Amino acid sequence: MDIRKYFLESEYLQRFIPNFSFRDYQADLAEYIMNALADYNTTVIEAPTGSGKTLAYLLPVFELGRKTIVSTKTKQLMSQILNKDIPTVSALFPEKDTEVVSLKGRKNYFCYYRYFKFISPDADMYPDVIRWYESNTPEISEVPQHLFGFSTTEKMTADSMQCIGGKCPYFEVCPFYLKKAEAADADIVVTNHFMLLSDMGMRYKNDMMYNFEFADNIIFDEAHSLPDIFPQFIGDDVNFGSLMTFLKENRVLMSESTYSFFQNKFAGIKGELESKKVINDRIQDELEIFFSELKSLAESDFDDENYELYKKYRDKFKNIFNTEGLRLIEPHKNSFSLKNLPLSVSDSFGESLGKICVSSIFISATLSVNGSFDYFCNELGLSDVATKKVEGGGDFLKNGVCCIPEKEFYGEKKLEAYFSIIKKLEGGCLIIFNSLEMMNKVYNYLRMKKTGRQLILQTEVDLSQIDITAETVVLGCSIVREGIDFSGNNLKYVILDKLPFENISDVYLNARKEAFEKEYGNAFMNFYLPRAVIYFKQAVGRLIRHEDDNGAWIILDNRVLTKAYGKYFMDVLKDVQVCHRLSDLPSFAGGNNELH
Repeated sequence: MDIRKYFLESEYLQRFIPNFSFRDYQADLAEYIMNALADYNTTVIEAPTGSGKTLAYLLPVFELGRKTIVSTKTKQLMSQILNKDIPTVSALFPEKDTEVVSLKGRKNYFCYYRYFKFISPDADMYPDVIRWYESNTPEISEVPQHLFGFSTTEKMTADSMQCIGGKCPYFEVCPFYLKKAEAADADIVVTNHFMLLSDMGMRYKNDMMYNFEFADNIIFDEAHSLPDIFPQFIGDDVNFGSLMTFLKENRVLMSESTYSFFQNKFAGIKGELESKKVINDRIQDELEIFFSELKSLAESDFDDENYELYKKYRDKFKNIFNTEGLRLIEPHKNSFSLKNLPLSVSDSFGESLGKICVSSIFISATLSVNGSFDYFCNELGLSDVATKKVEGGGDFLKNGVCCIPEKEFYGEKKLEAYFSIIKKLEGGCLIIFNSLEMMNKVYNYLRMKKTGRQLILQTEVDLSQIDITAETVVLGCSIVREGIDFSGNNLKYVILDKLPFENISDVYLNARKEAFEKEYGNAFMNFYLPRAVIYFKQAVGRLIRHEDDNGAWIILDNRVLTKAYGKYFMDVLKDVQVCHRLSDLPSFAGGNNELH
């Protein structure tokens, strides 16, 4: 099976992709993945931005025709794979009837049971929902969450706690279970990491509520995020926002004083929370009192359905305090969650992975640090696996230039520096911060100073829906660093406010660091620094996405020059021209000026 022909011969990719150009490293990558999948070899691959990794793994998947799960980080990336890449590859195999199905979390799908329980009886209160339902029946599948508020969609979707499964009178027509059945029969299932890792967590805990059938292969695209996502599904959690919604929905079953008791306990605990913290004895006592009262209510007044849901919350609550791990309480905007998170998933990840597939491909642009995959492999307990670093795709970085001022800026001086930079730059600009506090401070300062630019704050818009113009300045944190791709080539500058070291006051991060140090030594070099370098790679990767892109990175943190560890960050930009004054930067307005 010569996979390279699809890249070389005119009747294949050249026919379906306008201006397609052969890249040797992309064909080599596809060939490598083909051999790994064919031999059921698990491998970890770093493929730089622009190397064409999606086509490089989809072609072997279609060629082999085995049951495969493709998992990526976000629903937006799922959409890109489903609507752009798969149709292109599928067109190359007209003789194959390859069935491709996407599967998302059940909260994306319409729940008839909750709709007829909470929406339909109060039709006058939800005329827009009723019109939507009547105009879409019987083709309803996913809920258009952008059309309705959170509290409304909450009433016609079900999470794993709320879903009553086979006991539901609408089970046979349930959009989620119909989609799950389609996925069971499909050749390729496209999903996201949260959905798939949740399933793996259930398998590890021997929960029988699986959503995915056993697969020959899994492709983990954007695999760098797995070590941070998987711990959420190995431990247990109780979302008090969901629990309070459950109580509100059953308010008719309790006295006013009982309902007020739950509200006051909830508000009292939430009022003490400013940030994530370890659950202390006093908070645990308050939670025990809450659940003791809930137990009395459930045993005296709940019907069988509500009692079963109460038991789910009760069992999760007990598991949080009876299972080894770090017990945390984490505030949300209007609620909080209790969590028990493991400090290491190196054993559990491998065990659960073996229960869902034969072999896996882990691929991302940001997996290695200084040429080594040790951090990523150690976090997931991946041993005796092949690793590959694709050379060639990262040459696009040479289209950029990096400015690192030798002077360090603090306080008001840094705000003034931002104003000066934004006034001088010509072209779209993305500023990436480590904290929301600093992001808001700079945003408010630039608004006050009236830069004449279009300022966009990540918390105020859907960034995936905006187009960057020459006047746009986007201010954001990790969400823009980890994978928001802006359309067009008007983005000319990426500014890093600080090197992306994580907040050392985060209690879970510190606990993981200490556990990691016991296992591998030197927490800074083996934990904090590798994570920061990976985040730095992600930030750098926002700018140069294709061969014809150009632009500049501006790093407002001179530690990259003055500290010994700075070389690990500069290695990411090792082939990039570096200057130290803004006046030495070329102008990229219109994308016409040469860099070198």
